[in-house]
Amino acid sequence: MPTEAEQPQLFDALPAIGELRIEVLEAERLPKMDPGPFESTDAYALLLFETNAARSNACRRTRAPRWRAGESARAFAFPVLCPYSCVYVGLKDADDFSADDDIGRAVIELGSLRPHTVYDCWLPLQKRTFRFPGRQGAVRLRYSVVYHSERARLLQYLSPLLVAHVAQ
Repeated sequence: MPTEAEQPQLFDALPAIGELRIEVLEAERLPKMDPGPFESTDAYALLLFETNAARSNACRRTRAPRWRAGESARAFAFPVLCPYSCVYVGLKDADDFSADDDIGRAVIELGSLRPHTVYDCWLPLQKRTFRFPGRQGAVRLRYSVVYHSERARLLQYLSPLLVAHVAQ
């Protein structure tokens, strides 16, 4: 793996135009993922946003996990490089002796969010690209986006158009 001194171009990051804050609060109606008499799930959240990833702690043996402040990793802040990115939130079942199982996922489009607005909502979990209403449960998230400047955000939206115009 090269170091920053050896290949600095690999470490040149785009300047952040804002910040996304997201908290994983709770989930409900999760399917039974673990065999046995307990009918439980060891759920944790995996968040993917642009070039970053984060993972919450696993809530053991419950189909309605709650990530409590101070007790578990549940709140994350990500730099925003592109105003029309998507946040991918996946719930997984932690398994000790095999690969973790997928429970479901939700997607948040950054372009649909109003800056400086805090959203606290339940998102249905999908297993595939189409929805299974009520079968995979739901996750409650609290999230917001803040941009350092409205001008920088708008220029990021326009940059693909400007590149296409210059190429013609």
